[in-house]
Amino acid sequence: MEPTLLPDPPNKMIARTSDEPTLAKMRGLIFGFSITRSIAAAAELGIADLLAGGSRTAAELASACGVLERPLYRMLRALAGEGVFVENNDGRFALTPLAELLRADHPGSIRDWAIYLADLPYRSSFEMLHSLRTGESAFRKVFGASVFEYVAAHAEYTPKVFRAMSSISAARIAGLLEAYDFSDITNLVDVGGAHGAMTAAIAKRYPRVRCTCFDLSSAEQGALKTFRDHEVSDRCDFVGGDVFEDFAAGADAYLLSAVLHDWSDERCLQILRNCRGRVADKGRLLIIDIVLSDGKNMPDTYRNFLDLAMLTQTDGGMERTESEFRELLEAAGFGLNRVIPMKAPQCVIEALPQLGVSRAAGSN
Repeated sequence: MEPTLLPDPPNKMIARTSDEPTLAKMRGLIFGFSITRSIAAAAELGIADLLAGGSRTAAELASACGVLERPLYRMLRALAGEGVFVENNDGRFALTPLAELLRADHPGSIRDWAIYLADLPYRSSFEMLHSLRTGESAFRKVFGASVFEYVAAHAEYTPKVFRAMSSISAARIAGLLEAYDFSDITNLVDVGGAHGAMTAAIAKRYPRVRCTCFDLSSAEQGALKTFRDHEVSDRCDFVGGDVFEDFAAGADAYLLSAVLHDWSDERCLQILRNCRGRVADKGRLLIIDIVLSDGKNMPDTYRNFLDLAMLTQTDGGMERTESEFRELLEAAGFGLNRVIPMKAPQCVIEALPQLGVSRAAGSN
């Protein structure tokens, strides 16, 4: 049987004449999926921890991890080519600054974040075209529920998600404490404060501030343990509830950390109007979130692709520009006072009540 000869693709000549750096970069980008999975596999195997004491061969690492030597070598060689690990002349692998971040004991470790991203978010990203065509959650199409509903119904994911969120919140908390002065606040409500890590850190740094962590009742025991561990139980409370319905009133400052990016504009307005109904006229609202540039084509891989993750993972969530935050805040009865950069991907957005908008109107 004669083989079928296919015509040359129309872009064949372009591919032949493209400059090699451009072609090499595109090839590398296309294999981003394999880089993601390889980093996560190395994190799950604890390769960086095994190399903390010095370089080791692939055979030694494979024996310690319970995997096959040759396949492991091939993965480590590929990651070394990306600067994650290094292969020495003697064939032994060692840590690099990138690999250090995969150590469980590194103060800036993102090991658990890498493991989580390569699981549920990675799998749901297969349906990105669904999100592009409909604006709807790819996660919901793949798993039949929102990410919050799915994790709540599958207890095996709870510790993985908790560790992942904790691994990235440490930098956010440190950045906030360095960027913002809470010394003139006496009563703070951390809205959507989960297990109270940020609440406790603020109370620990500012002994005069009384803090309330507000979140779903399922987070209460974790928050109370956090308060005990940080020795701030005498100044920190937990109140259970729903941010879309009602939350504690009477504080002079309200904090929303990494909350608004989970939700659509309509849902964000519900939260912000609830805040406006609780914030006194001389109070303030602090939002800790990514702030995208209002400029066009700004190269910011982490922020831009986190925005795409919000597209596929949530029901309408997104990262927003300063202008978009300003519009949301004004619609809820706040004025954007200032945006303070942090040594973290997020910024502090300080909003003040617009005195021409009544607190009752804000709570509608």
